Amino acid sequence: LGIGQKGKRYTPMVDSMFAVANNPTATNWLTVITNMTDGQTGFMEATDVDGNPMYISYAPVGLDTGWSLALAYPLEEVIQQTRDLQTALMGYSFLLAFIFGVIIFYFTRSVTNPLLKLTQVAEEISSGNLNATAQVETYDEVGTLAETINRMTGQLQDTLGNLERRIAERTMDLEVSRHQTEERATQLLAIGEISKIINAEQELNILLPLITRLVSDRFNFYHTGIFLIDDARQFAVLLAANSQGGQTMLKRGHRLKVGESGIVGFVGKSGVPRIALDVGNDAVFFNNPDLPDTRSEMALPLKAREKVIGILDVQSEKPGAFTPEDTNILGILADQVAIAIENARLLDQTKQ
Repeated sequence: LGIGQKGKRYTPMVDSMFAVANNPTATNWLTVITNMTDGQTGFMEATDVDGNPMYISYAPVGLDTGWSLALAYPLEEVIQQTRDLQTALMGYSFLLAFIFGVIIFYFTRSVTNPLLKLTQVAEEISSGNLNATAQVETYDEVGTLAETINRMTGQLQDTLGNLERRIAERTMDLEVSRHQTEERATQLLAIGEISKIINAEQELNILLPLITRLVSDRFNFYHTGIFLIDDARQFAVLLAANSQGGQTMLKRGHRLKVGESGIVGFVGKSGVPRIALDVGNDAVFFNNPDLPDTRSEMALPLKAREKVIGILDVQSEKPGAFTPEDTNILGILADQVAIAIENARLLDQTKQ
């Protein structure tokens, strides 16, 4: 519908508009025409000649054209379009909701799946499987947590390894200590047995070979010899030996210079036990052709009334067979041997 104000120009439809406006069944048309001729802009509802509701929107065309334009649209079509628009919007809404739901689902899975994997790894670690490792798939907080779990597992493995190693070392120390204790107990029992036997023998020529044989048998020594200091206290004379090489030495009257020859001479002079191993300064003493298999040697002083009367010489085929602790144990044996020898000597002197 077009209406012009300048020169009262009207379109051919103006008459129809006025006819509609004068129709008793039509409403608001006269108001629309009045507002349009006044150059106003507006929107209102009206009815056509048949009484059908309509929407009317009007506004001037341009600034100085003097024309005004109105658009009339049936209400039913507007409602239908609105319904169609609502239906379309609802469809779009459902589609967007579905799309967002899928996006949120996959986003949630991308977050929860690594967490579930980390939870499984943590459960395995708590059950004792320290070899379980978390896969570092991302570099976000979840990846940082996985790296932290792996570092923690590594620290636990190191701690457990250290504990196991310390326990193994401690167990080995205890086993060695137990073995040493049992060995010391066996040695003490052997010393007691030897002491009982030799104290019952009073003949010196029988006593000395008996001692060497008993000591070698009970302590599993390669060679056992007994040296006695001569009256001039210049030589340590071999008077008894159990080994084959020792028997050869006895036949040729083997003796060593006190204070000069080997560890036997050293002990005869100092009265202090001495151990010689197959290495070090004392290794030169292992050149005896009669005892070629000697790898360790220990000489113990035989003392009577604080005076060295002889030397108990024991030798082994094992390198490093003697320790300082052995000097304490075998020192008890040497004291018993010295007592037995001194008693036999005193008895012999008494007989003479």
